[in-house]
Amino acid sequence: MVVSPQPQNLRLVQAKAVLLLVLCLASLLTTALRTAPGYVSIDELIYHQMALSMASEGSLTIWNGYSERPSEELSHHTLQERDGRLYPRYPWLNAVVGALFHSLAGLEGLYWPNALGWLLAVACCFGIARQLLGSVGPALDACLILSLTGFGWSYSQAIWPHASSMGAVSLAMYCGLRGSLASKESEAWLWSGVAGLVTGLAMGLRLDCMLVLPGLLVLHLARRPLMMRRLAAIAVGLLPGLLSLSWSNCVKFGSFSFLHYGHSKLSLEFTTHAALAGVAVLLWVAWKWPSLKLHGRDLLDLLVLAVLAWLLLNGDPVRNVELAFQRLRSNIFDLRYSGLQLASGMQRTVTGGMVYLGGLKKSTLQSLPYLPALLLPLVHAWRNKEQRAPLLGLLAVPACFALVPYSRFHCGQALNTRYLVSGLPCLAVVLSWTLQWLGARVEGARLWKWLSLLASVAAVVVFFVCLQPWHASSPREQEPLLLSLPMWGAAGLSGLCLLSLLFRQRLWAGLSLMVLMFSLAWSGVVGFCYDYPREHARRVANAELTAQISAHIEPDALVFTNYIEPLGPLTGRKLRLARPFTDDFRDFRQLALFHLRKGRAVYGAFHPLNWKRYAGRGLLRDFEVIELVDIRQPRLRLARLERKRD
Repeated sequence: MVVSPQPQNLRLVQAKAVLLLVLCLASLLTTALRTAPGYVSIDELIYHQMALSMASEGSLTIWNGYSERPSEELSHHTLQERDGRLYPRYPWLNAVVGALFHSLAGLEGLYWPNALGWLLAVACCFGIARQLLGSVGPALDACLILSLTGFGWSYSQAIWPHASSMGAVSLAMYCGLRGSLASKESEAWLWSGVAGLVTGLAMGLRLDCMLVLPGLLVLHLARRPLMMRRLAAIAVGLLPGLLSLSWSNCVKFGSFSFLHYGHSKLSLEFTTHAALAGVAVLLWVAWKWPSLKLHGRDLLDLLVLAVLAWLLLNGDPVRNVELAFQRLRSNIFDLRYSGLQLASGMQRTVTGGMVYLGGLKKSTLQSLPYLPALLLPLVHAWRNKEQRAPLLGLLAVPACFALVPYSRFHCGQALNTRYLVSGLPCLAVVLSWTLQWLGARVEGARLWKWLSLLASVAAVVVFFVCLQPWHASSPREQEPLLLSLPMWGAAGLSGLCLLSLLFRQRLWAGLSLMVLMFSLAWSGVVGFCYDYPREHARRVANAELTAQISAHIEPDALVFTNYIEPLGPLTGRKLRLARPFTDDFRDFRQLALFHLRKGRAVYGAFHPLNWKRYAGRGLLRDFEVIELVDIRQPRLRLARLERKRD
């Protein structure tokens, strides 16, 4: 138990429980009633195709007509060709889970694994907080922080498996915590083994779920007499998941490495870095074992070893460190000041802001400006040996999910740093501890608590007043509020938390509590009222476009297009989607003629200006172009291609 139970207001606890129940039911109803059968990114198309292949053929392949006639235009960077077939780089369990839910409810069924994963994450968040914080009230606070702040909930209304992996990671941490706290060896073995089993299977959803392992390791370092046995139980539990990953990777990529991710260069780099980091950590534990007592110096040594092992391999070590630092600085602080490559569909404002779906993409601190408050539990863990392992174990999970992926990429097509989603439940538990700690510092001064509530209301008011269309309609006009204000808030919170640690006056704790509540409310209103509506609107728009186009396209056809997302839901009609710009139309003519000779319909879906451009290049000289429908938004012309008669 991290803190002693505090006196609780029974009515307040009941109100929190009712509110949490209402939020969970509302989440399920949103999935059931508001789901739009459309994609927000091409990744979701791949997950859909994986589910279709597994449901219809029991196969890990992606069909798309590649086996009929291989062509680069039928492939994608998320796919890899092997033996004349296409395989997705995403892990195998997505295909199995997706097939199950697709058979129950079609494309809309693919949203339900995330909806249920979200509920699992909330339940595990409560369980972890109840174990560590000692009472129901703070545990409910942790669940409400998870449910009402940040951007986590929006991924429960999606196809790509961020929320389901969040649930799996949370379950692994809950089981690991129970295993580390268990007094009986048999009970500890059971819980630790289940933690390893869940982690191994979670890697079948998203490979980055392995980043929960450092958190499990730190949790168990405090239980030194039984540490190695419990860690061995985790390792044994990992085996089924790792073996299944190895088998699926052998089928898909011809590699028995469970860390293989489709593309040989990325997989080799990731595998070697991970292997070296793991070996370094094991050597450190073996060297320190006789005197290992989880001192702060030991943890610092371990962190430095792992980071250096990860970075100082392959190529120029100095350049690796420099690039990792630049990417982390941009992804954690401000994406405006980075040279990171833009993903498809993204643009930059004149001041460097990343624009996606008509909105501003935000860094970690710009989405979660309350993160500097973690300075309080971090310092507390450093000072208190008994409470060190639970707090640092929980903090290690979001830290790994933030630092490791963001040293390479800005997480692409998203309005926030989506790779952090799996670490949000652990983060919510630590934030609940922080609120409890600050609340104890201002105990007896109700004024500060009322001011904190007013600060939360102020955040909501500022958002709705200042981000209305008549005030800030363009992304450039929104930058001061969405990008600069959170950074100033985070800087202020950092200073106030530091002052509250140095000086024990009620003033600094009260001000820290006010700014923290403002930051929590701000992150929530941005997640619910800025990020989610834009993602949902994209799904609705793509679903409507699918409905307009579907009436004009025959089954068992070939479609050339730059608009993959709107046409993706039609793949269940044995539709082949080709992207001719991937090879600059080199195989366009031969691929179209091949399918025309087979008696299949061939279509093109491009912007009207692109049709003229392609005709000017002579790409359409062998075909008659029969216009079928002209769509205004987005600007798209669907036409049928027929072979010209001599």
